[in-house]
Amino acid sequence: MNGISLLHKLAAQPSAAVLRNNSIQLKEGQLIRAKVLELFPGRQALLGIADKRLLAALDISLEKGSFYWFTVKEGRRTGVPVLSALKTEGAGALLPDILKNIPQELLKAHRSFVDGVVNRGLPATADELKAILNWLNEMPKADRPKAEEAALTVLNRSLPVSAGTLSSLYHAANEQSLFSSLKMLREELLEMPLRSNNANKLLELTDRLLSEDGYGDLSLGKRIKAAGYHLGMHEEAQWLKMLGKQEYVQRDAEHVKMLLHAFAKEQLGTGAGNLADHLLFKLAGQALLSQENGHLQYSLLQIPLSYQGFQGDATIQWTGSRKDNKQIDPSYCRILFLVNLPSLKETMIDVQIQNKAVSIFIHHGASAEPDYSNYKEELKQGLQELGYVLTSVKTSGRGKELEAGLLHSLTKVSRPFYRGVDLKI
Repeated sequence: MNGISLLHKLAAQPSAAVLRNNSIQLKEGQLIRAKVLELFPGRQALLGIADKRLLAALDISLEKGSFYWFTVKEGRRTGVPVLSALKTEGAGALLPDILKNIPQELLKAHRSFVDGVVNRGLPATADELKAILNWLNEMPKADRPKAEEAALTVLNRSLPVSAGTLSSLYHAANEQSLFSSLKMLREELLEMPLRSNNANKLLELTDRLLSEDGYGDLSLGKRIKAAGYHLGMHEEAQWLKMLGKQEYVQRDAEHVKMLLHAFAKEQLGTGAGNLADHLLFKLAGQALLSQENGHLQYSLLQIPLSYQGFQGDATIQWTGSRKDNKQIDPSYCRILFLVNLPSLKETMIDVQIQNKAVSIFIHHGASAEPDYSNYKEELKQGLQELGYVLTSVKTSGRGKELEAGLLHSLTKVSRPFYRGVDLKI
């Protein structure tokens, strides 16, 4: 499974609190279904929406413990959103009134998706749902399940509903790896009889990204940093600055994302141009899945990696926050590495750091439990040299159980904040 595809699936789930902030961003005209948890003076109430909690001002008195349908009248009033309760609680009676501007054949064709939005309690306006359904309608039927996951992620993360946003998240979760896509682009570039300046620069960068010799004898961490910069993902993944001095990358140098924009315009309508568009959407999807909310940050980076015989994608997810001085605190963080290794198959390494105490959980797809004892002492000593203490190394997951293990690890209740990152471990 594509690493981003797995995280994508989690991001579409209301319970994936580890992937996103628990706040809700509401817009006027959105429809939500919520449970009244507590009532306060002045017609204010604490509402439960999926796994989230929301303090809201109501237009009428309601009953504690009951579910209601609401429309958003104002996004904020003195810091509190204003909601209007609808008369009916039943989805069957409500949807025809709220979605009356959406063609019935469109609703009928995608009723399961609409029901999924309703059942998850995802805020959405009729116009947003109409735009999503029109986009889904243009997708081949075989691709619609993945497209629906992308659409659910857009609504769940309060991202702008547009064809560009939806397509970016869809392509980001595409099973074809970034490594394979770049390799196909390289083949297209090599076959071109005449190459523009942009095409030559793009070929040079893809050669470096795909070749094990492209970064000389750089360590894995520095390779990751250089690849992130060469892809043009350094703004979204600010933690790359933690990986030592900047090598093999000139400041303000042209990067893949920048060159793809120019190349796609040059090759509009061609196979090479379509492949460039696919790569742009794939990279844009990573940027959309990387968010910052005040001090709390969530970053996702997928890079092509050729290292010690491994060739493929490495997906890195980081959750953390900045100090008041905007610097990353390296003592607290959570880092997830997702790779497909020859012996361990689909593998996720979950590194959790609290006050420089390191716990490592390894979920793998191998049929037999691997023996890590030969490496544990070396890892422990290496961490000590960096000022960290290794507290545990645990493994779980085999074969078909792998995805369930990953989902459990990513959705389990965890500490409220993971601050900072230090990938040198």
